[in-house]
Amino acid sequence: MRVLHTITSLQTGGAETVLCRILTNLEAEKVKLHRVISLGPGGSLSKQISKAGATVDILGSTKRISAPLLLMKVLTIANQFKPDICIGWMYDGNLAAWIASRKTRTPLVWNIRHSISDIANETIGTRLAIKLNSLLSSAPTTISYNSKIAADQHVGLGFPADKVEVIPNGFNTNQFRPNQISCREWREKLGIKPNTFVVGHVARYHPMKGHKTLLKAIDHFSRLASNIKLVMAGRDVDSQNRELNSFITKNNLDHLVVLLGEVSDTETLNPMFDVSVSSSIWGEGFSNTLGESMACGTPVIATNVGDSASLVGDAGIVVEPNNVDALAQSLWSFYQQTETERTQFRQRARARIVDQFGIDRMINAYQDIFLPH
Repeated sequence: MRVLHTITSLQTGGAETVLCRILTNLEAEKVKLHRVISLGPGGSLSKQISKAGATVDILGSTKRISAPLLLMKVLTIANQFKPDICIGWMYDGNLAAWIASRKTRTPLVWNIRHSISDIANETIGTRLAIKLNSLLSSAPTTISYNSKIAADQHVGLGFPADKVEVIPNGFNTNQFRPNQISCREWREKLGIKPNTFVVGHVARYHPMKGHKTLLKAIDHFSRLASNIKLVMAGRDVDSQNRELNSFITKNNLDHLVVLLGEVSDTETLNPMFDVSVSSSIWGEGFSNTLGESMACGTPVIATNVGDSASLVGDAGIVVEPNNVDALAQSLWSFYQQTETERTQFRQRARARIVDQFGIDRMINAYQDIFLPH
């Protein structure tokens, strides 16, 4: 069965990572039947998908204004590939898949991996894309969401309730696992002592990810605790980001914060953290970074956005979004734990992912979608 995927980009992100996980975990003969069109830039994920055996087309656009030209390219590829099913990823990818599906007269599946607590938080372009998705949402046979909250929110915006399929993210617990060697190597590389309490944060730089909220919380936390570091990784979270660096300097946090930029092998980074934080203010569906950290045996603090609370369970602390004091107090709670208490949290974190969110469950659910409708 020939499957055509259209996705906004193949830079590191939640939806992009999940698509990569699916394709790189399929049998070799099956993955060859998949073709992926990235409307925007490629990246390390596109290389991984290509290496697995799928065909990847990078159209490279960074602006929605070029949509007509992009859609013409999508139609050309679709006509050449002759898919049996078209699968869209995220709002722009969904629209491209709708066009390809109409042209090739094949079944259509959409993936929505974004929660909408307040539509006003979204850009005008994203609001328009959501509205267009809503108007065309009778076309897909299935609309897959990665969280129940996101599904309910979209149904409230006019998406059909009878097409909802909730597939939580799944994690490779052989790849993401506790690793004392990696922990030691990263700390040595960054000059962080073994007894330093390290707070981790892995997210691309975007207002929805709450970088500044976490930094404010670290400022409060540092007044209570000594010997701490905040290690931040993600696209544009580096020394070239003037806005971020200015904020850090303005709040006198330079001595506490380490910026790594994008890290491709986060399975080696996560074990270094004593606690991992997801500080998203809005938009999170089902956090990959939380699940990856937990699989590595790292306790977590998460804001109550999307399905983060159901993912975390008893393996961490959940606070309301954009609440600096609550984040700081949660960090202090973990900091004060005994070694026995920390070990218990680490064990619960990994066990929760192994037992409930393994990658095989997700792969099997998507395999069902790939079958003829």
